[in-house]
Amino acid sequence: MPSFGCGVSVMTMNQTGASSMNTIAATKACAEFGEERASLTANLDRSRSAGNEYHFPDGCGNSGAALGNWFLEQFEDYAKGYKEEHGRRPPVSTALGVTTVVTPDEEAVAQWDERLRSKFVRDAVEVLELWYGRPLDGWAKHVDEGAIEERGLTRSDPLGDEGLHIHGAGRLVDKLPDDDALVRYLGAKGAKNHSDRYRGKNDGCMYRTGTILNKGKLHLLHQMFAIEMAERGWREPVDEKDFEATGWSMKPHITGAEKREREKQGEVFPEAGRSANKYARQAKWVRKQKAAQEEAEDARDAALTEEANSKARREHLKNDEREARKAYNEVQRELSDALDDLEQARSDLETVQIQQEFAELKLREANQMRWGSECRAERAEAYVDLVTNGYRPPAGVTFIPLEALPPEIRRLRGYMDGDYDEEELLEEFLYEGELDTDAVGDRLAPLEEDYAREHGAGVGYSTDRGIYLVDLPEDYVSEDGETPDEMDDGTYRNECAEYTNEVVSKLVQFAENAGIDPLRPQMPLHEREKAVEVRERELDERSERIGRELESANARIDGAKREAEGIRSGAESDAADILAAAKRDAEGIRAGARAKAYAEAKEEAGGHVDRYLRRIVGAASMIASMVLRYMRRELDLGEGFDRAAEVCIGTLQELSEQDVRDARWGGDPRNSYTNRIQRGVSRFFRDELGSRLDDAAREDGPAEAAPASPAFFGQVRLSEMITENFRVWARNFFGFGHGRAASFPTCPA
Repeated sequence: MPSFGCGVSVMTMNQTGASSMNTIAATKACAEFGEERASLTANLDRSRSAGNEYHFPDGCGNSGAALGNWFLEQFEDYAKGYKEEHGRRPPVSTALGVTTVVTPDEEAVAQWDERLRSKFVRDAVEVLELWYGRPLDGWAKHVDEGAIEERGLTRSDPLGDEGLHIHGAGRLVDKLPDDDALVRYLGAKGAKNHSDRYRGKNDGCMYRTGTILNKGKLHLLHQMFAIEMAERGWREPVDEKDFEATGWSMKPHITGAEKREREKQGEVFPEAGRSANKYARQAKWVRKQKAAQEEAEDARDAALTEEANSKARREHLKNDEREARKAYNEVQRELSDALDDLEQARSDLETVQIQQEFAELKLREANQMRWGSECRAERAEAYVDLVTNGYRPPAGVTFIPLEALPPEIRRLRGYMDGDYDEEELLEEFLYEGELDTDAVGDRLAPLEEDYAREHGAGVGYSTDRGIYLVDLPEDYVSEDGETPDEMDDGTYRNECAEYTNEVVSKLVQFAENAGIDPLRPQMPLHEREKAVEVRERELDERSERIGRELESANARIDGAKREAEGIRSGAESDAADILAAAKRDAEGIRAGARAKAYAEAKEEAGGHVDRYLRRIVGAASMIASMVLRYMRRELDLGEGFDRAAEVCIGTLQELSEQDVRDARWGGDPRNSYTNRIQRGVSRFFRDELGSRLDDAAREDGPAEAAPASPAFFGQVRLSEMITENFRVWARNFFGFGHGRAASFPTCPA
């Protein structure tokens, strides 16, 4: 029974126009098997194209371009429903369908009559529809490829010089076959593995990404095709009443493990995915090898025949025996040389194939390295341009900030960013008492898209800061060679989406990764350097001015101190005179004079306290910092003290630095941290001082015996009370919180 091989290959049809080893644009695929016959096959004979058959949807005729547009229209209808349900269009990677090519061996097809050819086409289409899970959307039978005459396979039958292959296209149903079918096609173990590794949603949807067309799905197709075709008669007859059998059987599909095992045994398999042109070249080389082998076998048969004749003639012609043997040996040598040449040719071919595979591998590695270098160069160039000239949005991109958008969009965007009051949330945006971001997104997405469409943009690229309105640049050209003016609305939006994904989002993300706000125009590098220089000069001038002001303030403070010392000396002298005069005063007015002197003494003492503490507080901060640093460096008081000391030192340093910064920028010195500390300490001391003065007055005796001069309080009690109260305050300030006062080591110079 003759057997024949049959190639069944598939590719995913996409909508973007990009092609790869496994994907192809729907318009390109359909144009190849439509009546346009956009094929690169070298042995395409258009004179036979009239024998092709096309079975396309209504309205497409025999046009492959119309069929490609039909697939795009079907997807647009699906996208509208998807958007209404999900609030956004399907992903750009969603496949429009799957295209299939069925190619039987031409040597076998050349020996089939019209009945067998029609049966093969009908059976193959039925099996493909089983695999798709639904009828094919379009398919075609081609007879205009192949050059059977060049292969020496011509027959008297007119069909002997015609090729045959089938193109099919349809939307693949995401559905897992039932268990019985999987066991029949893959066996029990294969069916279990296929079910466990199934990655679809098993919901019958006809639009999925290219991931649904994986290795397991292809293996199922190859196994199913061989088994189903055998059930449809492509087998050896079971008995004399088996009229459905064709007498031709398809070679069964082998697994990868079986293929590797047979290759170890020396069997050579042609590589998969060959083009028609490459297949023709390799087939031509195989035919030449077969012809050489047949010629060698004929020569060997002739030599054997000659040897037999020479033996018969030896009985009658002994004199010719030597010549016959010589001729025989010569033929043997020629045969050996021919076999050696054949073996050398086979070895040379294997060497050439290995070298070719190695060269292709090196080429792929070089292309990957070149691609990586180009990417790094592009990123470096973009970064240099970004730093030198500032961020510039791509051509055709307009940014609308969030504050310029309609109120409804701003409100919903605020919900997404967490900017809302729980009282104002509508019921539709709540789920179990919390914000339902999916509901907000479903409401926000169509509003942003309508806003982009109202402003004449193809698409809107949305961020949390605003919307980028994207239009194609005037010089934009798609992969199909179309300019923006030549595109319809659907194509224009798809191209805008591709442009957004490839250019806009990448550049915006690049600017954000570089630490630059993409929404704020950046100054060029030379302008930024100039601005930095101006700012540095302003800071230097301000520092010099503040330094002069500090020197002037220190001079005024020294003058005030000297003035205060003079006032204090004069006050002491005046107090002595007043004391002598007060003794001579009448006893009737002594009580009133003492009360007045007491109030004045408290007020004057409070002024002395303020002036005295203004210096003490500043010194206290410095002393505290120095003491804490010394104790951390010289004493081992534990990690707890170190952490507390670091906090105290840092706080004192920050307070001092903050006062300096506030003064530089025009802050009111009366509101500085140091001034506020001084006022608090002063209030404590003055309250304590008033209490002590009252006690001192009571201890000195009755009012009529008390002195009437404030010099007594300023000279004697003031220094004692300030010193004692400052010691109490300092002990509390430097205490470690353990109920005891800190010891005061001598501060280093």
